[in-house]
Amino acid sequence: MRKNASSAIAFSKSVWRPRVVEEAIHQFPDVVEVAVIGVSHALQGEVPKAFVTMKEGVSEDAAALKEFLSHKLSPMELPRDIEFRKELPKTLIGKISKKDLVEEEEARRT
Repeated sequence: MRKNASSAIAFSKSVWRPRVVEEAIHQFPDVVEVAVIGVSHALQGEVPKAFVTMKEGVSEDAAALKEFLSHKLSPMELPRDIEFRKELPKTLIGKISKKDLVEEEEARRT
C-alpha cells in the first residue's frame, strides 16, 4: 500500500481520488465522518475502501449507500468495501488518520 493515503490511487490503468469518493459519501443522509483509502487488488492495482461513521441510532446499510453512490460516482470510484465504525482514528490535532486505517488494512491482509 501507499505511504500517502490521501493521494491519487491507481485503478487498472485509471486514477481516482479518495476526496471525490468521500465528498459523494458525505451527501448520503446521516453520515458523520468518512475516509476512503486504496486497498490492494490482485487484478486492478488498488480499489476504494470506505470507512464510515453514521449518526447515533441510524442503521448501517451498505447496500443503500452503494446504490446512492452508483448515481454519483463512476464504477471505478465505487467503494468495493464499506466498513461502518463507531469512530475513526484521529491524529493529535483531530483529523482523520488515514495512515492508521492503511496500517490496519495491511495488518489484516498479512
